[in-house]
Amino acid sequence: MNFTQVSECVAFGHPDKVADQISDLILDYYINLYDKPKVAVEVLIARYTIIIAGEVSEYIDKIKISKCIKDWIIESNAIPYMTEDIDRVEIVFLLDRQSNEIANLVNIDDDKIGAGDQGIMYGYATNETEDFMPAPIFYARKILNQIFENIKNGNIAEKLGPDAKSQIAVEYDTNGKPIHIKKILISIQHEEELNYKDIKNILLPSIASVIPNHLIDEKTEIMVNPAGSFIVGGPFADTGLTGRKIIVDTYGGLAPHGGGAFSGKDPTKVDRSAAYMARHIAKNIVAAGIAKRATVQLAYTIGIISPFSFSIDTHGTSIIPDSNLALIISSLVDLSPYGIIQYLKLWQPIYHLTAKNGHFSDKNFSWEQLSLVEKLKNLILENKISFNEKKFVENGMYVFNELS
Repeated sequence: MNFTQVSECVAFGHPDKVADQISDLILDYYINLYDKPKVAVEVLIARYTIIIAGEVSEYIDKIKISKCIKDWIIESNAIPYMTEDIDRVEIVFLLDRQSNEIANLVNIDDDKIGAGDQGIMYGYATNETEDFMPAPIFYARKILNQIFENIKNGNIAEKLGPDAKSQIAVEYDTNGKPIHIKKILISIQHEEELNYKDIKNILLPSIASVIPNHLIDEKTEIMVNPAGSFIVGGPFADTGLTGRKIIVDTYGGLAPHGGGAFSGKDPTKVDRSAAYMARHIAKNIVAAGIAKRATVQLAYTIGIISPFSFSIDTHGTSIIPDSNLALIISSLVDLSPYGIIQYLKLWQPIYHLTAKNGHFSDKNFSWEQLSLVEKLKNLILENKISFNEKKFVENGMYVFNELS
């Protein structure tokens, strides 16, 4: 029997996404200034007030951080009413230095980092789209990105605001293949002079340009601003909070989520770094043709180097047993926090981009690279690994005996 899956996405001017971006802006600020700073920052934003709370390991320069935030507000125009009245913006700091207990647990040695907290992280990939993402979240994000790209390039008159949401219902056949988009919903901020029909006509070319012809037809229902006018948006209409869009940030509800948010956290926080590694592993498995889809689970214990648990579920689509696949992956990558950070090169000021455009959408991100594909093909498709003998070594990686 056919079934339907639904996902949503939000634009860069949505209040929660504004909070995410400010959190990661602060993280990038510290990474640019200091060597491997520890940062855990959350933002609450309402009207003209921005509250910054959390812990950092380095000096808290309120003047410079405030300037960094206000400069971004003006440059991005993510919050137009603030851009026009920047002097009214009040930034409240509730930042403290990171506790010594946590710092000592994490900073074990130069090449050994304990997990910053306990937690469970998931990564997912599927062959149903070119980015190995589930079709509903893939197209929901792609539509919003195209709309704002067209605004930026002048293809759409700047009468639409930065606060927007999309939601897509995709019909799958009994084999789990996307066959039809049943509904497309877009709610977008706009100037008062525009009515429903105007907005729909403005958006239709953007929608048509990103949805494949075989997925959309006259039966596809396209809804725009179903609640009516949407003139007041952003944090003036609703509060924004860091980490409240964790499903949007990941797989649109079509894969498990451990609960931890990403933004504002440095890479020693496995909520972020291990989720990126889990996505990297899942994507490479599917890209290598080993499975049609894969869910990777990693779990950690605070202060401990090795993973608490590591498993792979290919949902019955893998050419080899999932347990063997997990052993092979463990032989290729170090899944300790330090190993993940080094492998994915995570001590870089790249995080603001993840908060704006999606954590799993930019092929330039290291965790989106297909660097394991050839290794996996060599080890699995050419049958060069013997699963009869293995041993567990000190750094938490499996070692295999190769067949001659």
